[in-house]
Amino acid sequence: AVDNWEPVGDAPLIGAVQSFRLTPLVIAASLAGVLAVAAAFVTVLGLEVSGVPGLPVTEDLYKMNDFSSNNMVGAIIAALVLIVGASMGSTGRRLGSGLAGGAGLALAGLMSMMLGSVTQIVDSYELGLSGSGVTLTITRDIGYWLALVAALLGGVAFVLSFESAGPDGHQQIPAGIAALGLVG
Repeated sequence: AVDNWEPVGDAPLIGAVQSFRLTPLVIAASLAGVLAVAAAFVTVLGLEVSGVPGLPVTEDLYKMNDFSSNNMVGAIIAALVLIVGASMGSTGRRLGSGLAGGAGLALAGLMSMMLGSVTQIVDSYELGLSGSGVTLTITRDIGYWLALVAALLGGVAFVLSFESAGPDGHQQIPAGIAALGLVG
């Protein structure tokens, strides 16, 4: 089957280069990136077990990399791509907005996965110690809250990146290829 379409020529990647401007996407991306990197270096969770006869008080402190060995690197890379992409998008480069949107979604997923791991550990401690007369003190430290806000702002950056979406003058992608890209 041959598609009958008329070539329209090369569409410019940049309609008009604009000077850098502070957009809502740049603000959300910058905040999300800074908070994500900060969350990667501080304590996320503290668990203290006391009241065990004959044993001293034990305290476990968790950082982001304690939940997966690549969380810190992933957070830093996602933050960099998010901020650089949003900055490119603010100058009229739609590719940058697309990068920022994808990185924002990746950052939101990474932080949400880590927050889910925190919840899983807290639940397992609570279940294991329930009814034993032992005192469990749970502290969701600053890293937890930074990661939570970074995840929310990553999602906001994803939504804000849609503002730059639009036709680029090229032939549309066939639906089958687009569907394959969605599942790939």
